[in-house]
This record gives sequence, structure tokens and C-alpha cells, in this order.
Amino acid sequence: MIHAFLDCELDRELYRLRRRGRPIKLEPKVFDVLLHLLEHRDRVVTKAELLDALWPGEALSESVLPRAIAAARRAVGDTRSKARVIETVHGRGYRFVAAVREADAGAAEPAPPAPASPFVGRARTLGRLEQALDAALAGRGRILVRYSGTEPLVRVMVEGEDAPAIGAAAREIAGAIRAAIGSET
Repeated sequence: MIHAFLDCELDRELYRLRRRGRPIKLEPKVFDVLLHLLEHRDRVVTKAELLDALWPGEALSESVLPRAIAAARRAVGDTRSKARVIETVHGRGYRFVAAVREADAGAAEPAPPAPASPFVGRARTLGRLEQALDAALAGRGRILVRYSGTEPLVRVMVEGEDAPAIGAAAREIAGAIRAAIGSET
């Protein structure tokens, strides 16, 4: 059985997640969290239920479940603030909120093509920037790209433990933005 939502497909039989038609690597427990929430999308799933179902009898730190939820959100392109897939119900648990279409594995439709990007040939760099943005959203660093309407000006500010890697990706994107802005004026 394949569960399709937004631009994702979750194949419960092959333990596979695809986003925009591309496979997404997930740790087994992160996959299990996502599947459990999807299977119980008709209600709020408590934190205790998730821990009992997925880590029965294990002594865990309090950060295990929030980290798994954050990883599941990243995998499906969701954020805590927008909650298009996994909603946090404060003090209670989590709820899968995306509309789901179900299909047999053999009858699965191909995922729609990814939207065209103005940054042709920059998939790897955009991927690194997306990871950096996820890290910034998780509180590990910050990126600021600013454009001044009167002249092409892009500034990149990077903070955090991965600053050199984030900075390199951001500078490359900033260069592409400068070039694109310069060609439009």
C-alpha cells in the first residue's frame, strides 16, 4: 500500500519514502513515526502512545521523540511553524494533517515533476542550502539573504557550528542571485 500526500509517497511494504519522485533516506524509527502518525491520522497521537508503540520498554531521553518528529518533518518538507503534514498539539502529542490518497503498489502513479528552478545545474548547492535552512530553522545557525530594490545587493550572514559549510553554499547561491538580478536590470 502506498500513501500519497503533498509531493510525497510513503510505501509501507517497501519501507520507502519518495518526495517529488526521489527516494528519501530515513532512519527506520523515523519511518515508523511517520507511518504511525499517518495510520492514526483521524486523531491526535499522544507522545506516550508513540513511545510505547515504537520504543516499547526502552529507557529513552526526552529528546528522542522530538528528534524523530523533526527528522520526519524535514523528510517530507514540513516545518513545525507551517505544519502542513505533522501538527504539534501542545501538551498532547502530534497529528498527521495532510490529505492522503491511497493506492496499491502496482498501480502507483508517478510523482509530479519537481517545479522548475531558476538555478539550473545547482541541485547539489540548493540541496546543501536546504539542509542549512533546515538547520537554521532547528536553531543551529542562521542565514540572511537580502536584496535591495535599488541595486543588486545580496548579503549572506551565517552563524553556528556549520558556518563554513553553510557559508560556502549560501555564497554560491548569492552569486547566482546576483547574476540573475544583474541580467534583469
